[in-house]
Amino acid sequence: MKKKKSAMINLFLKRKYKLEATIGRIETAEGQPIVETLERKENNNLRDDPNSLQNESACIPEGTYVCKWTRSNRFSNIKKKKLGDQYTEERDAVYTYELIDVKDRAGIRIHSANWTHQLHGCIAPATVIIDMNPKGVESIGGDNKCYASQSRDAHAKLIAFTKKQDFMLTIVKHS
Repeated sequence: MKKKKSAMINLFLKRKYKLEATIGRIETAEGQPIVETLERKENNNLRDDPNSLQNESACIPEGTYVCKWTRSNRFSNIKKKKLGDQYTEERDAVYTYELIDVKDRAGIRIHSANWTHQLHGCIAPATVIIDMNPKGVESIGGDNKCYASQSRDAHAKLIAFTKKQDFMLTIVKHS
């Protein structure tokens, strides 16, 4: 007997663009909020190095993406293990959601972080986004004007909701 493949969950990330960051909310198709989000500011998909798909300086473009539960080399911990006179490296496997087929990008993930400088094009879930510049004053220094509170808890909440199953994420501007 063949297993019936379940339909992929459809979630929506509704964004608001601010001077220093992009904030949003991941919701179900019915509008049920799951987590708040923090990303780098909208910057026309600009990259730090135009010859690289890494070191991203901006939030990813709006669109629909498949999110796959995959192993992250960047977040997996390296352990050195001695075998006789030789050392080998092993990694504890860390899995996060990776957004697939993002235009001109690679390795875009949903992972916990508190500040935009910890994100390189990725999305940080949060329980609450604290806006430290609610009036949008440009003279306030530094990138850290929005804070993703309880990001690890929110990340765990998203994982519990999706049950580590792949899902579709449609990113749109919140009206």
